Amino acid sequence: MIPDNARGGIAAPFLEHLDPEVRAMVLGLGRPRRHAVRAPLFFECDESSHVLIVRSGSVKLSITVDGKEVVLDVLGPGDLLGELSAIDGQARSATAVALTSVEVVVIPAEVFRGLLAECSAVADAVLRSVAARVRSASRRQVEYGALDALGRVCRRLVEMIERFGCDRSVGGGAAGVVIDGPLTQGDIAAWAGLSREAVVKSLHTMRRLGWVSTTAHGITVLDVAAVTARAGG
Repeated sequence: MIPDNARGGIAAPFLEHLDPEVRAMVLGLGRPRRHAVRAPLFFECDESSHVLIVRSGSVKLSITVDGKEVVLDVLGPGDLLGELSAIDGQARSATAVALTSVEVVVIPAEVFRGLLAECSAVADAVLRSVAARVRSASRRQVEYGALDALGRVCRRLVEMIERFGCDRSVGGGAAGVVIDGPLTQGDIAAWAGLSREAVVKSLHTMRRLGWVSTTAHGITVLDVAAVTARAGG
């Protein structure tokens, strides 16, 4: 069973900050669009003309630093993308890629700006969403100095449990949390600020300790408490 201390680290998505009536109004201002697995939603440095609200699926936000991908966040249903560019008129600050099949609602930037000016509830929800991402980015910055590679991988696994974890019996009837999420080991490395080799080594260590089991298709966390403790949770 997933313990409480492995829950709650993920901030509520944008739409959950809105009353049902306001939520329906906001979604009604846009048009639906679907993206296939690994399809780009937009690219870093693109000109901005719209914001996106995720209705289903998972989206990876990343930037390129010295030719290497750095994952900033993984967003899901209810989350808002592209709001900063819509507000300040600057180019996109990150690349968004569909990790799964994704459905979004596309709202023109000028419509979104008018909505912020006219509806305080939406403006408040956007502020909460942005504040949560700033806190998350600040926490990860601290991780780079405070946690070793194993600790960083454990922290990412805890976040993946929160987003994608599914309680399930594993071999011999033992309890485990299967991470059904779409992140590859390369994605985890880019999210943790590590090399793929460091992630492979960390997972090997956790397998030896009996904390996780891995297959070609995913990761099962066998000892959530141990992984959470090693992540500093």
